[in-house]
Amino acid sequence: MRRLTLRLRLWLGFILIAVLPLTGLSWLYLNSFERALTETVLQTISAIADKKAGEIDDFINERIADARIASRYEGLPRTIAALSRDFAGTRESALQAIDKHRGVWMATLDEYAHHGRYHDLLLIDAKGNVVFSLARESDLGTNLNSGPHRDSGLARAFRQAMNLLHADLTPFDRYEPSDNRVATFSLRRYSTADDRSAPSRCRSTLNRSPMSSPTAQALA
Repeated sequence: MRRLTLRLRLWLGFILIAVLPLTGLSWLYLNSFERALTETVLQTISAIADKKAGEIDDFINERIADARIASRYEGLPRTIAALSRDFAGTRESALQAIDKHRGVWMATLDEYAHHGRYHDLLLIDAKGNVVFSLARESDLGTNLNSGPHRDSGLARAFRQAMNLLHADLTPFDRYEPSDNRVATFSLRRYSTADDRSAPSRCRSTLNRSPMSSPTAQALA
């Protein structure tokens, strides 16, 4: 009994002196490492989030700036007026009007859309008729107030452009004419210089620019 008791005492002493302190120290180091790792990950995620937020802000500002620039194109009123005058309510008449009035303005709009990395550029008259499209998707020749795309992001962008005097960007949403991809519309109301308050004289253009998804821009 005495040997067993002495042995137990020695083992208990060893455990108390060596094993338990090592266990506690290991737990302390592990806990400290976890806290440091968590703080590092959170800081990294925060930095990435701040960077992405800045990129999104830059993207939005660039699209809105593009809308302002496009609205100043001096040939825009004549172009939309001519296309609207020859538009007869069908896609075919829109295509015929585009071919009839094809000129320098079309090359200018094509270059503008290309350099801005826009998927498409649309011209929309005051009645909501899509009278021009570079990509010539299914929205060309439709009416945004009564046609099949009246509930689309494009139609909402047009109606918003007709009621606002500043450039804006709509929420991302799927757009059926662009193969149902997610799109956003940047828009700005355009009006003639001599009468900025008359909606009947307003004209709108809309550009869709895809990065991974189409982005849109409207002038009214």
